[in-house]
Amino acid sequence: MTSGGDAQGMNAAVRAVVRMAMAQGVTVYGVEGGYSGLVFDRLRLLKWADVGGVLQKGGTFLGTTRCQEFRTKEGRFQAAVNMLKAGVDTLVVIGGDGSLTGAHILKTEWNDHVQAAIGMATKNKDQVLLRAATTKNVLTVVGMVGSIDNDFTGAEMTIGADTALTRIVDSVDCLASTADSHRRDFIVEVMGRNCGWLALMGACATGADWLFIPEFPVPDDWKQQLCGTLTGSYKVGRTYNIVILAEGARDRSGKPVTSTMVKDALAEAGLDSRITILGHVQRGGSPRAFDRIMSTMLGAKAVEVAIDPENRNKSLVVVLTENNTIEALSLTECVRRTQNVAKLIEDHKYDEAVKERGAVFEELWQFYMRTHLPTAPKQTVSRGRIGIMHAGAVSPGMNTAVRALTRSLLERGYEPMAINSGLDGLVCGERLTPLTWTDVANWSYLGGALLSTRRGVAFEQGSQSVTRAAILECIANTVASAKLKGMVVVGGWDGYLAMLQLNKRRHKFPALAKLPIILVPASISNNLPGTDFSVGSDTALNAIVSSVDKIKQSAMATRRCFVVEVMGSCGYLARFGGIATGAEKCYLDENPIDLVSLNQDLYEVSRGFESYRKMAVVLRSERSNKVFSTKFLAELYADYSQGAYDVRTAQLGHLQQGGSPSPMDRILAIRLCQYVVDFFDKVQSQFETGVLVCCGVREGKVVFTPAEKMETSMTRHRRPIDQWWMHWGTIAEVLERSSPRPDGDDDQSSTSSDAAEQAPTSACCSKANASSAARKGPIANLTGSRLKRSVSALTILAKGDH
Repeated sequence: MTSGGDAQGMNAAVRAVVRMAMAQGVTVYGVEGGYSGLVFDRLRLLKWADVGGVLQKGGTFLGTTRCQEFRTKEGRFQAAVNMLKAGVDTLVVIGGDGSLTGAHILKTEWNDHVQAAIGMATKNKDQVLLRAATTKNVLTVVGMVGSIDNDFTGAEMTIGADTALTRIVDSVDCLASTADSHRRDFIVEVMGRNCGWLALMGACATGADWLFIPEFPVPDDWKQQLCGTLTGSYKVGRTYNIVILAEGARDRSGKPVTSTMVKDALAEAGLDSRITILGHVQRGGSPRAFDRIMSTMLGAKAVEVAIDPENRNKSLVVVLTENNTIEALSLTECVRRTQNVAKLIEDHKYDEAVKERGAVFEELWQFYMRTHLPTAPKQTVSRGRIGIMHAGAVSPGMNTAVRALTRSLLERGYEPMAINSGLDGLVCGERLTPLTWTDVANWSYLGGALLSTRRGVAFEQGSQSVTRAAILECIANTVASAKLKGMVVVGGWDGYLAMLQLNKRRHKFPALAKLPIILVPASISNNLPGTDFSVGSDTALNAIVSSVDKIKQSAMATRRCFVVEVMGSCGYLARFGGIATGAEKCYLDENPIDLVSLNQDLYEVSRGFESYRKMAVVLRSERSNKVFSTKFLAELYADYSQGAYDVRTAQLGHLQQGGSPSPMDRILAIRLCQYVVDFFDKVQSQFETGVLVCCGVREGKVVFTPAEKMETSMTRHRRPIDQWWMHWGTIAEVLERSSPRPDGDDDQSSTSSDAAEQAPTSACCSKANASSAARKGPIANLTGSRLKRSVSALTILAKGDH
């Protein structure tokens, strides 16, 4: 059941619950219209095919409405009766704290409702209700939080929050161009009555010039401070300003601060401004990759929790915690803490409210307050020069990282120096330029790498005329002449290798021996050691999801299967791209392809077309297998289809590296760079000792990994030994099936008349032939050219090194 305000990603959660539960042999009912569906008996049996094609849809296909009747005990009794008649003893609710509270109230009253139902059934001689009431006398409640405000205490992220934030960031990015053209300011009002998460993250990600949120009320003289800041921005050459205001903003006395009040204040200072209220556009549209993936994981966990006998008769909520793990927590305790935050804000206890929001919230607020001003704070003494460079392949979010580093270093009294052209610039030593506060003012939303970068490791072989020692000597001369006291490398695998090689030989050069070097992971492949996520991987993942969504529309119209090739030195993009798009099959380098599994895949996809499927998508990581190339797989699927469906290929290529960085990548870059600057502060007294570390995120915490540990965790396949996301493959394999049974037997979803009406049965194979195929397997049906091609494939494999 979905209830309360809709949130992008609810459909993904419902899909995961339905399919994971059916795979366990559990019957699933969908409740249409939220609690009103329980009260007025709108429960319908959900089948495997019913949740096909809902991943990319916004809102909730089950619907959600307000229900005054459920607020009464009589209404909840009627809901209990309808649930008993359907045989429901577990309720999975996706909604906000109010919806989850309603489910808990129903559970606490369940025994009373059951006894009343037994009495009513006995009086009316209703044997069905009587039998259900005597066997279903316990109710288990499992909740998932659907809220774009991300205001649920205990959850690091809630369903819909990332997509809503993306709507805000995209809107502000678009407003920036028209604001620049007309030399005016824009006041952007976003949702958040009691929570400023959307406004704060949006301000950090877009580089907004002023921010109003409930957790940090403005002082009484806020109008003078606001106008002074925005006027000062124009004096240093800025052409526009962006003000972001949460709908629940207030001053220290508790009085609301509205967008109209802000506009009037700017008008009194002679500043032209416009108001943009984003409203429900933040709640609509297709969910982003993160919301699809997280919702899927939450749904899978909800089923695991629901069928566990130890959780019988409990009220639990499944959340993504700050440790980047999916856990089941006490629903009542989390709801109590969530509602307490709103009370703390009403009571003006803002410090306590901020602590409940979590460490990341407070960290980013501090970053924003230090870096949003139009000019850098005045420093009397320089604490040293810090070089900033890129290395390795370009990754979205690199410019955001440089902006965060530049402003944070300047605020702390350092002098940031841009090392242009990556490793080449470090070797040549002629491409170092100072970075100023205003230089990076508009870099937050820019894709690419404005400092330039190149792939390749300068120390691997060099050229025929330049030795490795000569390259190192050039780098040492560059560091010495620029008087660098530290260096930050924002880059990927090649940058890591280069710095590790430099680290091994730095003791031979005094200028390098004492130089602290920090690596900030930036790679779309998310294949770097020392971190769970790298800057750019979320943007690339969303590029894949957006492209595959369009490909699916084309495929559905023409009854096609697409084999889509994605980038990646590891299978991260393919695996999570497959989960986010609902791909039928995914081929990764980490899971080698064999003929047995490939034959099963061919059969599964074909069987899907013969039942309810109108299209199929197969994702292949570019490094998955040299023999089973994208073209070869497409030919294999086409040959096996016997004309039942067409097969096409799509190579997404470098569009995965381009585009404006996603809000998540921007926030990650900002957060890591804050810790980098803090690290320099801590080792200020230890600059005489050289160190090489990677700054990354592990289990939700920012950590520094030393060079020795990084090197031992890297493999020749350009990926770390330990990849945290690999264990999600089991869930993905279940969701990819065309039916609940792995052996290929159809369940009610594909044999019922409803499923038959959704899509016609393929003309190439009768039901008898399909049944025979299920018994004998796909190998038994190879004849003629198909048999010859399979023999040819076996011959190729026998000669290869697979």
